[in-house]
Amino acid sequence: MYYWRKFDLVGIVLQIMGSCTSPFYYLFYCDEDKHLFWRYAALTWVTCILAGACVLMPMGLRGKAKHYLCALAFLLAGWSTSPGCIHMMFYRNDRTMFECCIMCWFGGGCLYSIGAIIYAVKFPERCGKGCFDVIGSSHQIFHLSILTAAIVHFYASINEYHMRQITHCPL
Repeated sequence: MYYWRKFDLVGIVLQIMGSCTSPFYYLFYCDEDKHLFWRYAALTWVTCILAGACVLMPMGLRGKAKHYLCALAFLLAGWSTSPGCIHMMFYRNDRTMFECCIMCWFGGGCLYSIGAIIYAVKFPERCGKGCFDVIGSSHQIFHLSILTAAIVHFYASINEYHMRQITHCPL
């Protein structure tokens, strides 16, 4: 179980990396904005890799301290996309970037955060010991929020892909 939980959490880190790459790719698609894609994607990837390392490496922390550190690493990994989203909202180059569905990306990020916070505080289990062992544990709620965020991000990615087909880069 020890190793399966680690692989489970690393899979979530990989999912965050994957779902946060496409908005930056499609929105900073044109040649003059390509450096912004690499800047924001690299920030997200490095933060996610550090979160994965936090999960995989034994750092001398045990119990609640490691649990809270991993939850904080997931929060930081999810919110590492904020600089890119702020750029998309306020400093958009209207010549090369189209209007995106920023609320979908923000909503997915909020779902990631809610799941990580519920996982960190172990909300349902704290209220009743043994009542949420099969259904309704914080880990299951964490997975449901991650899955819902992935669906929202997938919808936004497909929408941005179709918008990029319609809106071409200037010559």
